[in-house]
Amino acid sequence: MTTSYFIDSGDKIRYFFESDSVDADGALTVPVEVAVNKLGHALHWLDPVFREVTFRPLIQVGNEWHACRADTHHTPVPAPSQSRAA
Repeated sequence: MTTSYFIDSGDKIRYFFESDSVDADGALTVPVEVAVNKLGHALHWLDPVFREVTFRPLIQVGNEWHACRADTHHTPVPAPSQSRAA
């Protein structure tokens, strides 16, 4: 994985793998179930299930998002979403 793969993932859903789970040619060296570290980052915008959960009223407190503190964010928004692999 290159640095740009991570940096440019803000508006995409990308897979991130454990460092020793992929060989130099990009082939998995372990089963995919243990190779994936996390999925990120735009899950809350691009995946319908994550979007529904992220933007439901129960997640908000007034006009603030649980993930943000009012004293540090002038315009609270949900933090980039990631899902850790099980």
